[in-house]
Amino acid sequence: ILSDEEPKVQCVPEKERRLIDDMVLRINVVDGKDRTKINLPLILFRAIVSADPDSLGVNIGKGKMNVDWKLVMKLVEGGTVGRILEHEGEDGESVVIEVV
Repeated sequence: ILSDEEPKVQCVPEKERRLIDDMVLRINVVDGKDRTKINLPLILFRAIVSADPDSLGVNIGKGKMNVDWKLVMKLVEGGTVGRILEHEGEDGESVVIEVV
């Protein structure tokens, strides 16, 4: 999942932004041989974050990675698109979160 190329993240000017309802939050988790890929429409993500942001925990390895999902939603609403989070642990586990 992770590569040596520079992650592409950008803030799109308001006049050029797509509707949030047409965008997707992609979450890719690799933990050993286990791979999980989630494509979550942002309209659904927004509803989940509004109702219970703590329900979206990311467990990797022996621990839990804390993500401020409300902040992620604020970034998206502000026009941020692309790879917004990339984590690689010492045991090879990885998490990538992208807005497309």
